[in-house]
Amino acid sequence: LGMLGGAALLCVASAAWFSIGSCALMGASGGLIVIVVTALLSELHGDRRNVALAEASAVAYAFGTVAPLVMSLCLSLALSWRNAVLVGVVFGGIILLWFGRTPLPDAAVISTSGRASLPAPYWIYWCALTMAIAIEFCILLWAPEFLQQVVGLSATSAAASAAVFGLGMLTGRAAGGSLLRVIAAQRLFPLALLVTAVA
Repeated sequence: LGMLGGAALLCVASAAWFSIGSCALMGASGGLIVIVVTALLSELHGDRRNVALAEASAVAYAFGTVAPLVMSLCLSLALSWRNAVLVGVVFGGIILLWFGRTPLPDAAVISTSGRASLPAPYWIYWCALTMAIAIEFCILLWAPEFLQQVVGLSATSAAASAAVFGLGMLTGRAAGGSLLRVIAAQRLFPLALLVTAVA
C-alpha cells in the first residue's frame, strides 16, 4: 500500500517537497518489503529458503526488467513518464488484490536470554552485501540518466537500454536458484561475493 500510494502521489505531485515525500514513502515501504518478504519466505520454506529467496529475487527482476521497457514505450508514444509509473501502480494493485488474503504462518516464539554479539564473519558478509547492493541500486537508479546525459542516447533509447542490466540480473538470479538446488549456500555465497568484487 505504501508503494502504491507513493507512486500514485508522485504522479500528481506539483512541487518538489511533494515528489520528494512521495519517493520517501516508496523508499521506506520498499525497504520494509525486502525485510518482510525475506523473513516470510524463510519461515514458509525452512531448509529450502535459499531456493525460495533466489526465485523470489528472479521474479522481482523480471518486473524490474519490464519497468524501463514500459517507460521507453510510453516515451516513444509521446506519453508522460507518469503513465509508466501508473502502469506499475495498476500491476501492484492487481498483485495486492490477488494475494491480499493469502494466509500467513503464525510467528515463531523465540526466547532469548542475555545479550550476545554477532561474530566477525557476519559483519564481513554484511559489509560485502551492503557494497554490492549499493552498486546495484546506483546502476538501477542512474543508468538511464547516464545513458542519456553522458552517452548521448535519446530518453526512449536510454530507458530501453537500462533494461539490459535488469535482464542480466534476472538471468543471474534465475541461475542462482538452480545452482542452490545442487550447491550449498555456504559454498555458493562466498563465490558470488568474489565474482561481485572482481566485476
